[in-house]
Amino acid sequence: MRSIWLIGPRANGSPDASKSADWDLVAFADVLTLQRLRKAADLHREDVHFRVVTDGDRFEVAWGKLQSFGSLIRWGWRQATETEAYYTEARWAGPVQNGDVERNRRRAIRLWQSTESKVPLSSAKGG
Repeated sequence: MRSIWLIGPRANGSPDASKSADWDLVAFADVLTLQRLRKAADLHREDVHFRVVTDGDRFEVAWGKLQSFGSLIRWGWRQATETEAYYTEARWAGPVQNGDVERNRRRAIRLWQSTESKVPLSSAKGG
């Protein structure tokens, strides 16, 4: 595992963060690590949504009640500093049948980075 990032209300200082018991994490690792995390049931917590980016773009959920896969490119993920990144969150702005989508720019905070994976920011591919 190369790094772990906090996203969602807790990373953005949202008033909802204190009400939410959930932790939304994104880790940058490889496919083998993702498989191991899925099997490590003793690590699984209902209040943690854990996504793993395996190729610099595509992510899958290791555990949690979320969509099983996604793309950092679709999120518009951009690392701004060594410890901060930004992405776009899209949500329905009313009933789904209306088709109105609200997009908000959100912040991600790096919680941990492997000392073996320090990559200069200019050459980092999403994390």
